Amino acid sequence: MAPQQDEARQVIARIAAERQAPFIDVDRDYRFATTDRSLNGQALKIWQETEDLPANTIEDAWGTHSNPARITIPLLGLHQVDNAVTAYAALDAFQKIALPVDHQAFQDGFAKTVWPGRFEVLSPDPTIIVDCAHNRDSAARLRQTLLEYFPDRRAILVFGASEDKDIAGMLEELAPVTAQVILTRSFHPRAAEPDQLASQAQLIGVSARIVAEVADAMEVALQSIRENEIILATGSIFIATAVREAWLARNGITIATA
Repeated sequence: MAPQQDEARQVIARIAAERQAPFIDVDRDYRFATTDRSLNGQALKIWQETEDLPANTIEDAWGTHSNPARITIPLLGLHQVDNAVTAYAALDAFQKIALPVDHQAFQDGFAKTVWPGRFEVLSPDPTIIVDCAHNRDSAARLRQTLLEYFPDRRAILVFGASEDKDIAGMLEELAPVTAQVILTRSFHPRAAEPDQLASQAQLIGVSARIVAEVADAMEVALQSIRENEIILATGSIFIATAVREAWLARNGITIATA
């Protein structure tokens, strides 16, 4: 179990107990620290807090405080560190009760992880980022990650969302790191119309302009970007995908399809 809010944690712990399933709580049973961080990825060390483990939990084979496991991941943000440690814990449990996995294989697997659209830096100059945040919580994490990597820069926000999402909540989370907002619409049939997005933005006092086509919205953002600003496209996986494809097409890069 990854770090959770207490309400969710209690439900997961209860069901594990009912099923008599081994219960590994990453927030309790593991310790980790980020040792290096850049736009190319993060390095971290992980060790198991054996003193606090239940008696029937298998002890870690090689991740101890004196000799922690070390991995690197290309993904950015503190939430991706949580994800990586949780994956590490699951793989470690698996390799001790099923098929042993060499430590080098762990390191290689994490280092080669690819997850498009998750705080993906499409371009360093101008800085263009796409992210699949599509609810208030993920928008809050996105804001935190922006502040981690770009504390002195504000974003031109290219935003679109599905009509059933918390549009005002997402915009409210991102407003503190936003210089201007461009509202657009993805190809998905459930995508909210820009006018609907604009009415939600007005509810929280966020001014925005509408550019209906995603590729056009990107061009407007590129034309208006100033020094110390970045372009951030988010609100749904479909917006992230559309902006990613528009940027690659603009640079003459074709995406292979099956």
